[in-house]
Amino acid sequence: RKPGLAMLLVGLLTGLAVDLKIHAMLYTLPVGLLILARAKNGREGLKLLGIGGLAAMAAFGAPALADSSVVLLYTKYLPLAAGHGISLMAIVENLEIAAALAAPPLVVFLWRRPILVKGDFWFAGGLGTATLMVVVLGSKVGALPNYLLPLAPSFFYLTVRTLAAPSRQREAFGTELGLMATTFLIVFACNAGSWLLMVQMVRNAFPYDAIMKEKRTEFIALLSAHPNAETGVADDASYEDTYFAPLQVMHNGMLHIAVPAWMDLREGGISESYALRFIEGCAVPAWILPNGVPFSLVTPYTKQPLFSDDFRAAFAKNYSVTERGGFYSVLSCQADK
Repeated sequence: RKPGLAMLLVGLLTGLAVDLKIHAMLYTLPVGLLILARAKNGREGLKLLGIGGLAAMAAFGAPALADSSVVLLYTKYLPLAAGHGISLMAIVENLEIAAALAAPPLVVFLWRRPILVKGDFWFAGGLGTATLMVVVLGSKVGALPNYLLPLAPSFFYLTVRTLAAPSRQREAFGTELGLMATTFLIVFACNAGSWLLMVQMVRNAFPYDAIMKEKRTEFIALLSAHPNAETGVADDASYEDTYFAPLQVMHNGMLHIAVPAWMDLREGGISESYALRFIEGCAVPAWILPNGVPFSLVTPYTKQPLFSDDFRAAFAKNYSVTERGGFYSVLSCQADK
């Protein structure tokens, strides 16, 4: 009823989303087109575009008010990430998941032949465009199928619209719903491997089982005893144990080596010397690492250790274990002893 206000909110959400992920504007594209379709004429359409664009730019630029360096980081970091290459296997996997998401509204549309309005077609066109673009972007080496997850609500909305709209045929609603559910289950079964992978990724992102609670308790206790410590990595088996790193950053505001970002930077050609200087000079007074071989994590890009032998040797020379727990160890700068 108030397209101007709706476009303002969508613009703000788009800008905030892009602050988190540069391609996130694709997730709000269908809703933006749906609102734009309500414009009575071209002039009103341009007005809505202006409102949404200005709101998006304002929300996107807000972080720069607190720290203008983020602008420079965007110009430096994005070209590095763009050079990672595309995985053909990831494209196939993403297409399978996209097909599973698109199957319910598509089957219902073909079965019911609903009478849709202009906004529905614009929404569907935006959703199709966004999906294809996300399929490609989510196929970058190092990316995962979870790039498609934010599109799920849009596909659900489109399915509801095709079910609720007047039909050119007279099939019973129950038959249509049953057909849609059957088709979805068939597509889901054919892509069970991809869906299970996504479920596992979500589970890893929220590791709140009993053991992880114990690890969290120990991590916080060590952080309290060593307030200037930063979180590092050990080997592949214990990588999940570093997921509490944000707690440490919120505690002391220190972050010299962000491992997930460092993987991208190394793949983009950034020299290890940038990270090595923090070790050789003990810029970080202490580290909290999962128990294991320090900094022996393998990067998924090259299947080789993320940190070189020289890096690990420098770390062993400058740091030693000062406290060891059941899951984590504290390694402090030897020069401070």
